[in-house]
Amino acid sequence: MPFLVTWFEEAANTLRALGDDTFTGIAQEARSAGISLIVSLQRPSYDQMSTSTRASLPSVIALGCDPRDEGFSLPETVLDAGAHPGAWGNRRPGYCYVVSPGIDEARYPSPGRTRRFSLRAVPVMERLAAWAQANGAVADPVTAGAASSVAGRAYTGRTAADDDGQQPTGLRVVREEEDDMDDAGLLVDPEDVDIDPEEELPEPEEGDDTPLFGEESGRKPSPEEARRLFAAALAEFEDAGQMIVGPKDFMDWCDRNNLSRPWVSARLKEAAIEGRLEPTNATGRWRIVPTPQAA
Repeated sequence: MPFLVTWFEEAANTLRALGDDTFTGIAQEARSAGISLIVSLQRPSYDQMSTSTRASLPSVIALGCDPRDEGFSLPETVLDAGAHPGAWGNRRPGYCYVVSPGIDEARYPSPGRTRRFSLRAVPVMERLAAWAQANGAVADPVTAGAASSVAGRAYTGRTAADDDGQQPTGLRVVREEEDDMDDAGLLVDPEDVDIDPEEELPEPEEGDDTPLFGEESGRKPSPEEARRLFAAALAEFEDAGQMIVGPKDFMDWCDRNNLSRPWVSARLKEAAIEGRLEPTNATGRWRIVPTPQAA
């Protein structure tokens, strides 16, 4: 069976966009389909990654964090055994704890450290990738077709001869006294062939600093308006007889009120704390608690 590794870097935005139900289903079924998921988060709190998703990801690498977030990063038994990533914060690059099948459980609370990846190592890794691309196994047509439909030729279906007809040069050891390495034999994306690396960058233009990702869509109402709007939305569902709701049920409502789905998810959790909603057996689905009616 072909094996596919899917890496979600800074996955908070992806988790919000897909929703709990969708991503949990992916995590639960990925391994049986020959797919390994790697989910990287700054703060893997339960409002970003559900317990069902966590249960489907058997391994954890926890780097330094805020002491208050330790419970999100490592199992309770490992913390009780002495693991303390909060002591590092962001002051110990590469320090980590690893919890994974195949590692003696007695070593889970023992800290480790990853190797530093220096700039001098980048050309070596590029050449290694070029060699692996030319000599390694290729994806099956179904997997390659699916990946190509998303990423084009950026990561799939390319060989060293595609761009310049030359095979990659052999790997060589980077010596300490070498500060620079030539880029002979490295692959260049077709759209970048005509770029002159020595040319001055153009002057900034209006809109260049506008973030492409990470910005929530929709407006942000005041707390009072937020409570009023959401209470009215729950009342509408209750009047219509729909007592089980989740973020996907609010899509049309969000469009009408120019509000975002992450905003709705936060309001659902608040309503559950206040007793207006109660959790169901399905992840991301809530049961409306009927409001008392006057006699």
